[in-house]
Amino acid sequence: MAEKSEDKCEIKWSKGKQMFTLAIDDQFLVQEWKSGVDEGRRHWHLNNLSAKVDYSRGRDRHCSSLWAATVIVLGVAIVLFFSSLNRHFPLLAPLMAFIGFILMYKAIRRSKVEIWTIIQKDNGGYAAYITHGGCSEEEINRFTECFIYAVEKAKKESIQNKSLESDA
Repeated sequence: MAEKSEDKCEIKWSKGKQMFTLAIDDQFLVQEWKSGVDEGRRHWHLNNLSAKVDYSRGRDRHCSSLWAATVIVLGVAIVLFFSSLNRHFPLLAPLMAFIGFILMYKAIRRSKVEIWTIIQKDNGGYAAYITHGGCSEEEINRFTECFIYAVEKAKKESIQNKSLESDA
């Protein structure tokens, strides 16, 4: 899904119900995302981005907190089942166990190790990313080549414009 033309390059991918798009035009890198409840758009001027593209490998950042919540909720369900409260509220322990199993399901889904291509700002900060599971390696390579070319071209033009302004 990576398209390369003279001034525009784009890549699209999905992660679950979320859809992501990164597009490059002659001046900006534009990131768009859509999910059931969230939709947004961010853009960065190509002069403020680094032509260096990094890769990261790891789990979702919320994975460990989901596992901790799972253990706590299932632990509370077990304690409630063996406590005297179970006689007065017999459905409370099964409800807590059900919630615990839902959390466990989400934690298992997020435990998968993923690879991301990371686009950085000039100052080293994070600007945007591409999830490798959502599109092919070929598409990612085409987009990163296009991105590097666009950033280098924008920086050269910026330097040329500054030198022309200082000469005038």
